Amino acid sequence: MKKYSRPANFSSFLLTFGHITLSMAETNATILIPDISGFTEFMTTTELGHSSFAINILIDAMVKSVEDEYEVSEIEGDAVLLIKKGAAPSQKEILDTCFRIFNSFHTQRIWIEQHAICPCGACRSINNLAIKFVVHHGPLAEIKVGRFVKQSGTEMIVAHRLLKNSINSHEYLLMTEKLLQHSAVSEDSIALDWVNSSEEYPSIGSVAYRYALLEEAKKKPVGEVLRGAGPERKRWVDHYTHQIDALSQ
Repeated sequence: MKKYSRPANFSSFLLTFGHITLSMAETNATILIPDISGFTEFMTTTELGHSSFAINILIDAMVKSVEDEYEVSEIEGDAVLLIKKGAAPSQKEILDTCFRIFNSFHTQRIWIEQHAICPCGACRSINNLAIKFVVHHGPLAEIKVGRFVKQSGTEMIVAHRLLKNSINSHEYLLMTEKLLQHSAVSEDSIALDWVNSSEEYPSIGSVAYRYALLEEAKKKPVGEVLRGAGPERKRWVDHYTHQIDALSQ
């Protein structure tokens, strides 16, 4: 057996392990994480086959609603890691994207609930699922090892830590102050009631953010939730109106 000897330096390492292609690139990016609330209980207390099938359908609907606006970096079981490289989108663009995902998720959830004829726990408890959003912005390191690509860096850690917070709700939209500093403000946007807050995390420190409860958005008349005119928004507004009516029944 050939004896292994440690490479003297990094160049020697690359020569020794020439079959590994490793490259790293750093870029600013917006991180958007739609996360399914109630996922753990849903998956662990119901039938695996039907619960997995339902989650797959919901995540597929979420991803399709984003189209080409964001890169799907990773599917994380109960969440989708979305990345948009470059300058941060405007607040209007971020809110519109989040509400399209929100709308698609609940439209699909309601469809499953209404059309399922199976009496199993998964099909009967899908109405307990909700969705929350964390949006952040900052430098990311893109690590490529062979054909695998992974987004890394402090800001990625911050975004994932924010999924565990003190907000007393399962359905909300959270945007960090760091994102908001880079995101243009627009009056032609979705009107929500925002609350300022922050979290303290070990090794990270204090992270300031604003959040809005989406349960309240469902209860408001559509005219108060959606502002702005324009023919290209009419179809989406009509679709969202139908969604609010369905959720309030």
